[in-house]
Amino acid sequence: MPSSLSPVPPTVPLRIAILEADDVLDQYGRYGGLYTSLLQAAAGSLGWPHDRLDISAWDVVNAKEGNVWGYPRLDDVDAVLISGSSESRWDVLDFREDPEANFGSWVVETRHMLWVDAYEDHDWILRLVEFTKEVLAQTRVRLIGVCFGHQITGRALGAPVARSEKGYELSVIKLNLTAKGKEIFDGKDVLSIMSMHRDIIVDNAGTVGPLQDLEPLAFTSHTENQSMYQARRLITVQGHPEFNQEIVCELLKTRRRQNLYSQETFESAMERSGNVQEGLVVGRAFLRFLVEDEADG
Repeated sequence: MPSSLSPVPPTVPLRIAILEADDVLDQYGRYGGLYTSLLQAAAGSLGWPHDRLDISAWDVVNAKEGNVWGYPRLDDVDAVLISGSSESRWDVLDFREDPEANFGSWVVETRHMLWVDAYEDHDWILRLVEFTKEVLAQTRVRLIGVCFGHQITGRALGAPVARSEKGYELSVIKLNLTAKGKEIFDGKDVLSIMSMHRDIIVDNAGTVGPLQDLEPLAFTSHTENQSMYQARRLITVQGHPEFNQEIVCELLKTRRRQNLYSQETFESAMERSGNVQEGLVVGRAFLRFLVEDEADG
């Protein structure tokens, strides 16, 4: 990474393609808007002019096979960011609240769940994995992965992705940073970030296996591989730097109504949702990664 925490802005706009692996909630729109806000805020905090980022969004879930509009041409972009994704979708959903119970107790009338996990073989996920491999096979366009995108990157590199036996990791959590992680994330010792996942990359970066050439950046007792990095090639995080408290609280309530975790887990996550989270630090790290060159090591 650049030795300076405030690198010189690019002389021409960075062309960043956001691959939207889902929307968030109806009231918050799609991931493209959230990442645009995060990256523009990060650029401003680095003192970059507003026009140094040229961001586009691509709906890779609904892209049909052979539809060139589903993915960007690599010649037309400088970086690809793979977004998060819900771990489940509801094909038909009808809830009614139990009037005899406190908030959080709901009865599901109709239940048709479509799982969306990075290790599944849905057509759109397989296409995304293949595109990610194309990005990784060349040396100019750089890759950023967030949550589901972190896991897809691991899968594209050959690492196993699976459901954690430890359950969910939710709301604001503290990441322990490696020496390289401290260097990349503003020199911090610990990084607080929003989290919303149960799936993990089983292998850790820097260990024997498909991720051995990557550097681990962060870990928790729940998830050993919280972030990984390779200079001028890729950077990923398992957490959600683009989320704020309002979004996380709504997601927690929605998933509690879907009975995806216990009331105790829900209440603990809600209590921590207002803690300080440092998504902007991650956004700055993403931008510094995009402008690092050979001299940065």
